[in-house]
Amino acid sequence: LDASVNGLQVFLLPNPAEQQVAITINRPDMSLDTQVRVLDMRGVSLYHQVLPGHAAEGRVDYEVSRLPKGIYLVEVQQGKQRVVKKLVVR
Repeated sequence: LDASVNGLQVFLLPNPAEQQVAITINRPDMSLDTQVRVLDMRGVSLYHQVLPGHAAEGRVDYEVSRLPKGIYLVEVQQGKQRVVKKLVVR
């Protein structure tokens, strides 16, 4: 899974995470809304947030401490660009 697709970059810190993960997004086009989703491995959406295009901060702090240990997917989409990152919760 590539960290960068056409300029859209997503970073997960820390990863693996125990309490909270910071999802930091470098958005190439600040005029477009950005969709942030956390999914389990079956594709079930556990979290969804839309960052408005005009929002200066491309960051979401997501609480993982209530999730079962395991592997999750963080999907970030802006326009036609989509990045999927693996998140490990321990």
